Amino acid sequence: MEQDRKCRDENFRFGRAVQGVANRFRRLGDENLAKHGITVSQLRVIVYVSTSPEGEVSQRELEDVFEIRRSSVTGLLQNMEKSGLIERFGSKEDARIKRVRLTEKGKGLDVELKSFIHSLEARLLSGFSPEERSQAKSLLLRMMENLEQIERDSL
Repeated sequence: MEQDRKCRDENFRFGRAVQGVANRFRRLGDENLAKHGITVSQLRVIVYVSTSPEGEVSQRELEDVFEIRRSSVTGLLQNMEKSGLIERFGSKEDARIKRVRLTEKGKGLDVELKSFIHSLEARLLSGFSPEERSQAKSLLLRMMENLEQIERDSL
């Protein structure tokens, strides 16, 4: 009985530690995004478009990838266009299909924000050996897989 309680307490502390790291990491990221006047959703679009092999994507692709309605994507892109982060244009093959690409301002912000995230990650892992970094990543990925299995099992 005492062993079960101790085990539960250890798991709780572990879960709380993971949550604390995630919350603090997110808060620092959110503060940096606020300095640039953008939202997490806008950042996701910037990163997705910047990593696209063609450097552009269709509006429909964004709807599908982010699993959001057309009206939501339209509003998001309109705000980004007003801020000068993206430009939308008709497809060469079919003008009804709207394409999205980053402006120079959007590309610059992409580089700056990725640099911030890399710096934050480096500081988060300072003092860890390369082996410890690799092991931490491996353990976190396994935990994510376990959680995905739990979600599948509960369906």
